[in-house]
Amino acid sequence: MKKKLLFFNVTFLLSLVICGQCPTGNGAGNIFLSQAEIDNFAITYPNCTSIKNLTLSGPVSNLNGLSQLTTIVGHLDISSAEFVNEVNEAINYPLVDISGLNNIVNIGGAIILRNIPNLNGTNIFPALTNMGSLFIAEKTPSSLSGFNNVTSMDAGGLVILQTNQLVNFSGLSKITEIPSININLNSMLTNIAGFNNLTNVTGDFNFQTNSNLLDLSAFESLNNVSGNLLIDGCTSLTNLIGLNNLKIIGGYLVISNNNSLETLNGLNNLSSINSSLTITNNPKLLEIKDLIKLSSTTLMDISNNISLTSLVGLDNINPSINGLFIRNSPQLSTCNVMSVCSYLSNGGNPTISGNANGCENLNQVVTACNNLSVSQNDLENKIEIFPNPTNAILNIKSRDNKILNKIVISDLTGKIIFTNNQNTNKINVQSLSKGLYFLELFSGDLKLVHKFIKE
Repeated sequence: MKKKLLFFNVTFLLSLVICGQCPTGNGAGNIFLSQAEIDNFAITYPNCTSIKNLTLSGPVSNLNGLSQLTTIVGHLDISSAEFVNEVNEAINYPLVDISGLNNIVNIGGAIILRNIPNLNGTNIFPALTNMGSLFIAEKTPSSLSGFNNVTSMDAGGLVILQTNQLVNFSGLSKITEIPSININLNSMLTNIAGFNNLTNVTGDFNFQTNSNLLDLSAFESLNNVSGNLLIDGCTSLTNLIGLNNLKIIGGYLVISNNNSLETLNGLNNLSSINSSLTITNNPKLLEIKDLIKLSSTTLMDISNNISLTSLVGLDNINPSINGLFIRNSPQLSTCNVMSVCSYLSNGGNPTISGNANGCENLNQVVTACNNLSVSQNDLENKIEIFPNPTNAILNIKSRDNKILNKIVISDLTGKIIFTNNQNTNKINVQSLSKGLYFLELFSGDLKLVHKFIKE
């Protein structure tokens, strides 16, 4: 009888210990609404390192009592608000310190940070290596930095939405691939840093209505966006430097309503857009020549860019597009680039109106294209390069002493290897590695592209 009683007591005690390892929470997970609940966590659950779906709200100032946690199975939702304490005093957004979460390594779901304007946002989540997604919204401190050991995001990507105090965001410096990036409606956001190793966005890459954002330089390693790329209403951007290594966009590209944008410098290596290209309502945009390596898109809409004068830059796009719109750009007089002319000669039916003389309507563009065809053929017939292949000197022979304004050599990845802005008839390519290269010859408004082999 004593043995049975002893066995029962031991079993009962073990069950209490096992059940007391971590809180079970309700169906939505664990919700902590007071500082006392957090402070007592380590006492109540001394061996708990993993917890399900954690929501932290209420009049809480710090999360130090959660420092033993290393894993959250599900989401982490951190928010603060305006409260009234037991003596009827107002407490406005009391959360200032989340360093109690510094030991967390893995969060399986979303991290949600909102209404935390008084938070010390320096180097948050330093041990975290994996999370499902990151959502930052509403009231924040002026600067947020951290997440710099995260190497994996496997759900919703990064969203920074409708913050009205966030000026600087820095982090995610180790991540190489992310499902999506949506940074929208942030009235004070000025600087984005980090992302040093990000090469691939597997979904959409959107920047919309960030009126103080100065540049995109944080994304200088990015070379592929599998979804859409939208840059809209970022009224302080003057160029797109930072996207210099971007080569492929799997969806559409829209550049619109950017009031200070002057050039597309930064898209110099973009070669393919698998859907449409839209460049509209950028009042200071002067030129689009940085799209010179773009060879494919399905539709082009270049409209309402009141300072744009030329479509040079669209020269090399495959003419088998589904639509062409060139409208309401009163300074635009040069539309007879090769891609447009080839589209017209193939029976394309464009919409062309409201531009300057030379591009005011379809008939003017057709006339300009006919003149271009004669000049282009003349250039091709009067310039040759030899020897090809070569191991040292590449000769350029012009039969009528055609003046070349510029010579560019690039490799198969689009990287520019050599540039010369003086008229010459010899180029020394001895230092180049063996392989195939592109030689671009510019004479006035005309361009001729040759391939050559370096032995």
